[in-house]
Amino acid sequence: MLQFLLINMFPLVLLILPLFVLMRVLGLLDTHLALIIANSTVAIPFSIWMMLSYINRIPRSLDEAAMTDGCTRLQALRRVVLPLCLPGIIATGIYIFITSWNEYLYALTLGGRNVRTITVAVQTLVGEYEVQWGLLTAGGIVGALPATILFLLVQKRLITGLTQGAVKG
Repeated sequence: MLQFLLINMFPLVLLILPLFVLMRVLGLLDTHLALIIANSTVAIPFSIWMMLSYINRIPRSLDEAAMTDGCTRLQALRRVVLPLCLPGIIATGIYIFITSWNEYLYALTLGGRNVRTITVAVQTLVGEYEVQWGLLTAGGIVGALPATILFLLVQKRLITGLTQGAVKG
């Protein structure tokens, strides 16, 4: 767990150069796969760190009770553990979506003409001598709309999910 925490302590700027070199060597620059891999470098350690608190919160006796009642280990996971982890899975998924949706540095560096996220596309509307204010405003609203609507729809569940996995002292 310390290694996952250590990865999250590095700023994204330090990780972009090794990722750029790796993607260039693999021939993945300007592809969707490059952006998926880059966003995963941030999302996976955080997801593991966050989900571990939910899984550790589930009493082991529930697993044992399910297996005593005739469930296999996989059935106990599917019928007992996963439903109890559902708020954590939803909260983690929404947080990762919003973070990836608003990410700019990886999209600017690893994308190109063929692959461009909305944050980079909006930035191209700012020119050297003129700014297309109407398109810039429309692009900003369209770019912020999905994450905002998603947050408003699941706000209560997200806050509940984030606080349920917190360590109580």
